[in-house]
Amino acid sequence: MFTLQYVRELRELGMQPGADEIVGMKVQGVTPRICQGAASHRNQSDVDEIVGMKVQGVTAEYVRTLQSAGFKNLSCDDVIGAKVMGINSEFIEKSAQAWIPGI
Repeated sequence: MFTLQYVRELRELGMQPGADEIVGMKVQGVTPRICQGAASHRNQSDVDEIVGMKVQGVTAEYVRTLQSAGFKNLSCDDVIGAKVMGINSEFIEKSAQAWIPGI
């Protein structure tokens, strides 16, 4: 069960989730810290995006990896899709090495 502290921490992050969203977040293991990490990706991620990222194993570190590789303006759906497809730093590095300019 969630606590008032959990709700308070979400509100301190500027989130105003409804009761159903709070329950969904808690069931999926979404913590205020995860929400804070999602905010580092975008100014405002909605609850469904945050839950989706959590369910697929997207972390703030994963997002930073994509951003440092030059993918700075990805939507949450793009980030989730990349994670689901197994795109990681090794894949990005090997793809960059295989890139042939002018093709």
